[in-house]
Amino acid sequence: MLALFLTVTFSVPYLQHEEKSFVSWMRRTNQFYTGDEYHFRLGIWMSKLRFVQEHNAKGSSYKVSMNHLSAMTHSEYRSLLGLRFSDVTPKMITHAQKSTAESLDWREKGAVNPVLDQGNCGSCWAFSVLHCCEGIEFLNYNKLYKFSEQSLVDCVQLSHGCNGGLPAFAYNYIIDECEGKIMEDKDYPYEAVDGECRFVQSKAIGHFSKWLQIVKGDEDDLAAKCEKYGPVSVGMDADHFTFEIYSGGIYEEKICSKEFLDHAVGLVGFGKEGETPYWILRNSWGTEWGENGYFRLIRGQNMCGVATSATVIITK
Repeated sequence: MLALFLTVTFSVPYLQHEEKSFVSWMRRTNQFYTGDEYHFRLGIWMSKLRFVQEHNAKGSSYKVSMNHLSAMTHSEYRSLLGLRFSDVTPKMITHAQKSTAESLDWREKGAVNPVLDQGNCGSCWAFSVLHCCEGIEFLNYNKLYKFSEQSLVDCVQLSHGCNGGLPAFAYNYIIDECEGKIMEDKDYPYEAVDGECRFVQSKAIGHFSKWLQIVKGDEDDLAAKCEKYGPVSVGMDADHFTFEIYSGGIYEEKICSKEFLDHAVGLVGFGKEGETPYWILRNSWGTEWGENGYFRLIRGQNMCGVATSATVIITK
């Protein structure tokens, strides 16, 4: 279906008002194209605009809109999805639990930093891990640090930097190789490219000692661990056109996989709208995407595998 939307017949004249909208979009997103590239990107953009109009006319539980990703090809979009899988044993295994809270939002407690943009780098795994680390450190030591994603991109040898990684490898690196500490972003700023490791132990901070895996597929346990420990790193299937251009509402995608996960995000809480329960998650594609960088995902169906591979780090 996506291929159909991305097929453009260039012999048909572009509608003038749509082309003007595209030019305005280029200015707003600071993306500029000329020549053949301009027409190529315009074609992609127009096909997505038509999908947006059709989807929003259906009365779905969520809306979609044009954003800074709207001139990307599918392969370019997929390069942002950097979650990779491997068998790794957790440092700690716990039994399933159940949350007692009806709703929770760690943003309201000051445990979450502002939304960031990973850029054209498949480093979602690093952002997801540090979202968890920052929240857990704050809740236990009362200071919200901004840790360095770039340090993980450059230094976690078992991962592949901008070509993807695994939260478990990052946790093990932090705990085993860095004495449970992480450098701050101000000392090791984000560059969105792979580089040489420049970790300096004397500049690292933190009190991390182990990590645990949420019981696979158990959303009750996911809620309980989020309530008990703080923000959680979760994997999900995000290779869907509807997710790329999601702009608000409670997301659900009937063809979303519960097993084949390709993107890492951060869980900050949960709630209910009317009779519909949902998760609150933070993405790393900037504030123009979704609900100011966040999205709500329907709860109770393990939608997109939200509880399939969720992890949390623990402090000393």
